[in-house]
Amino acid sequence: MKPLFISFLLSLAIVAPVVAQNTYWQQFVEYNIEVSLNDLEHSLNGNFEMVYHNQSPNDLDFIYIHLYPNAYSCENTALCDQLLSNGNADLYFATEDEKGRIDSLLFSSEGEPLKLIYDLEHSDFAKVILPKPLKSGEKIKISTPFYVKIPSSKFSRLGHSDQSYQITQWHPKPAVYDAQGWHAMPYLNLGEFYSEYANYDVKISLPENYRVAATGDLVDGEVEEKWLQLLSEETSQINAFSNDLSFPPSSEVIKTLHFSQKMVHDFAWFADKRYHVMLGKVELDSGQQVVTQIMFTNQEAELWKDALEYLSKSVWYYSNRLGAYPFKRVSAVQGTLSAGAGMEYPNITIIGEAQSKIALEEVIMHEVGHNWFYGILGFNERDFPWMDEGLNTFYQTQYMDHFYPHLGFLEDYTDRLQSMHLPWDYPMNYEYFLANKFAQSANLHQPSTLTSSEYGEGNYGIIIYYKSALLFKYLEQYLGADEFNRIMKAFYEKWKNKHPQPNDFEACFKAESKKNLDWFFNDLMATKNSLNYALRKAKTHGDSLELTLVNKGKIAAPVQLEIQNGDSLHSLWIEGFEGKQTITIPHQNRDTLWLNRPFYMLEYDTKNNVYRTNQSFAKFRVPHLKLLFSIPKTQEAHLYLSPVMGWNAYNKFMIGGLIYNHAAFEKKWEFELMPMYAFGTKDLNGFGALRRNFYTYGFIQRLSLGVRVKSYGYQIDEFTNSYFPTFNHRYLKVSPEVLFYFKNPNGITRLNHQLQLRFVNISKQKTNYNIVQDSLQTIAVYTPEQVYQNIFVFDAVYSYLNKRMINPFGIVAHLQANHEMIKADLRLNYFINYNRKNRGLEASLFVGNFFSQLGGMSLNYSYKMANWEGKDDYLYDHTFFGRSETTGWLSAQSVASDGGFYLPSPVGRSYGFMAALNLRTTFLPFTRVLQIYGNLGTTKNPSIMSFADNRMLYETGFIISIIDKQFEIYFPALWSKEFQNAMDTNPDHTYFNNVRFTLTLDLYDPFKALKNVHL
Repeated sequence: MKPLFISFLLSLAIVAPVVAQNTYWQQFVEYNIEVSLNDLEHSLNGNFEMVYHNQSPNDLDFIYIHLYPNAYSCENTALCDQLLSNGNADLYFATEDEKGRIDSLLFSSEGEPLKLIYDLEHSDFAKVILPKPLKSGEKIKISTPFYVKIPSSKFSRLGHSDQSYQITQWHPKPAVYDAQGWHAMPYLNLGEFYSEYANYDVKISLPENYRVAATGDLVDGEVEEKWLQLLSEETSQINAFSNDLSFPPSSEVIKTLHFSQKMVHDFAWFADKRYHVMLGKVELDSGQQVVTQIMFTNQEAELWKDALEYLSKSVWYYSNRLGAYPFKRVSAVQGTLSAGAGMEYPNITIIGEAQSKIALEEVIMHEVGHNWFYGILGFNERDFPWMDEGLNTFYQTQYMDHFYPHLGFLEDYTDRLQSMHLPWDYPMNYEYFLANKFAQSANLHQPSTLTSSEYGEGNYGIIIYYKSALLFKYLEQYLGADEFNRIMKAFYEKWKNKHPQPNDFEACFKAESKKNLDWFFNDLMATKNSLNYALRKAKTHGDSLELTLVNKGKIAAPVQLEIQNGDSLHSLWIEGFEGKQTITIPHQNRDTLWLNRPFYMLEYDTKNNVYRTNQSFAKFRVPHLKLLFSIPKTQEAHLYLSPVMGWNAYNKFMIGGLIYNHAAFEKKWEFELMPMYAFGTKDLNGFGALRRNFYTYGFIQRLSLGVRVKSYGYQIDEFTNSYFPTFNHRYLKVSPEVLFYFKNPNGITRLNHQLQLRFVNISKQKTNYNIVQDSLQTIAVYTPEQVYQNIFVFDAVYSYLNKRMINPFGIVAHLQANHEMIKADLRLNYFINYNRKNRGLEASLFVGNFFSQLGGMSLNYSYKMANWEGKDDYLYDHTFFGRSETTGWLSAQSVASDGGFYLPSPVGRSYGFMAALNLRTTFLPFTRVLQIYGNLGTTKNPSIMSFADNRMLYETGFIISIIDKQFEIYFPALWSKEFQNAMDTNPDHTYFNNVRFTLTLDLYDPFKALKNVHL
């Protein structure tokens, strides 16, 4: 009786007019759709009819309609823009055959044509103009034929892979109209959907041998149900699945499947002729039975054969924790999916490649859970993604802890890791904490309450899924599991089949808990601020222990204190406070005191959170030396060691180690020290760096103040005269610097924007030769003398590099000055894409000028038309095998600089003005390995070979690009006569003297790479 009574009340709520503007209301829709699949043309032909109930207090002159297949129609859609911003150009360069669309729309109502006005910016939604205002409490029937060209499945969620079909967001669908107005929104990968609750009645016609899984229940489907049961019995008898993934021919007989479902806000269906089918049932605690259904191909079939159990456990778990599953069936299907590991729809979920059983179970249960958080609680996922993905990921962690309490960190990824039984004493979801620690340590983290468009792809996962889930875990631990569950059930009962907003969720928790939870909703959720408590000291007073705690952060959240004695652990919660607080706890045996130890606290600076009462230095953390990398632990301080090897022409083979105090997680104080023993010069070489990182919430993401030190051999003076020794010269570079890393706008990740200021100090050994004549003035004696040359240069570099997928560009401005000169230059880079990814014309314009020459220069600071060789690198910034070599293959190494010409020549050096244009392009259709280039440049006031002054220099040739811009070989083919004139002065010059290569080893610096990561 009770379920019937609830259904009766619900039906009244659907059809009753709104009687007051200050009460909650929502719209309602009834759909009747007939559609047929053409699996030769990969298209849908259909007729769409909806009855739209206006339950708002307002009259409506139009209805916004989502036409989501148009998101795949061209390169100018919001979906394509979002994919590009996340590094995916597949849709931008898609062929017409791969694209999709919806058309043949003729909206009408009761036979009267309705005007359709497309949005000026987005083709995937439009206005349907109503024939007259739709008054509050009224309804209107609207219909249209429609045609959908199904896109390739490699772009997003709607698509086909040959004759495997994923039909989602496929029909015209009205946007949500609620108290905030219309929510017309383009289709996106990140930031999902917000739709009106509806009743669906859908008929699907397709070849008879397709296996179909869909939202809803079959109507008069006894024949289909019997066939599916037969297929299920056949699947259960398979002992070993084959590797055959080919498609059988389509039946010439067409069947029509009729599906119906009430109170859902979406309808999806999936069809494949290769599917294995398995059917089962799960009984809920209420006694209700739910049919479980899985469909999968031979791909990963060994993993899928147990998926019925995963479905059953998931439905039971969510029903037990929140409320009973209200539908008769739940399905999971395997399919081609390019948007995440899985995707949810009412009653059904599609799952991509899993790789392990536990990973498959985890993604199935997560997507099944969305039947509650998205299905039954209809959150606005586009504006408040934390309500959907955050809450659901929290319950995912609870599920895994419930069924797999001993499964270790990372063991869910592959079966191989599971078999290793890793000894790490961390729960599976410790990766959530680590991901957030990485983002926070580099000041890349964001609040959890932003809209989906304000996150990049990385932070959408880290913040919306991981951080939000951990924060709910924090709240659950503070309130107590039973109390948290009670409040969530109350929220679920009040808001099921509705569209609750964030303030509704917050109000429920505050009212039910009778606690001030502003620290949670206003601080932890809505700001970037992090917890930062410290255990300052502990004193024993008789039978009590007096603890002094300090809040060093900006959030006065509750703090958990754990008291450990051997294997026993006692914990208590202390209400949040600002500043300093002293508490007293009963005297008892204890080894260690911990603050906020569990990973879900999201407190990252934990070095002051441990107090050992049984040792002299209670807060001292003994440094542990780790190889390469380790998982951080609250009670340990880590140093890292990596073995390294090197070679150059002067030091010869070198071996040593890199010692550093940071790895993936940035620290305020960082250092790297890499001493290497050189077997050629029998001395120590290497580099070191020390920096202090500062962070702000303004336009500067990070300010790094530090110093770098480097010393290697750079030249050998060898003599045939046995009286003179051989000198191995080395240099010492000390470079204090400050780097400003500017913050990217929210949601923009493919941008590096920074300013570097440094004072480069170089001391290098040289050999001078004193000429001494004998007494008869007949023989000159050259006496070598070791001296030191000191170089001081102020160097400033501003760079703005936009690495967008289409037409990326960059700006680099450079200023250098010392007591001898002042010069500045500007480089502009632009890449013009052709009709495929990574193919196009790259253009670089360089302009430089000396503004002052303050005296005789001790170094050749001139601008150089040719790329730099080792001897040109006067700041010793780059890594060369033979820095001072002038002959042989070692002298052929170069780095991109100044004029950018690949032809080695002294022609075009200038102490005045230089300008150069560099062009390079791919010209073979399937590879970037072979490229052609052309360079054009001019100078004024050249330093040498004045016949080139004011002349236009040019060269062209070929590039073998093994690793783009990092390992390339250059073959000049044609060049201007000025270069040829210079070559002719050397009778030994051959063509192979013109061949140069780039091997930019200094780009393989993992520490620099981490500094430039954006999420």
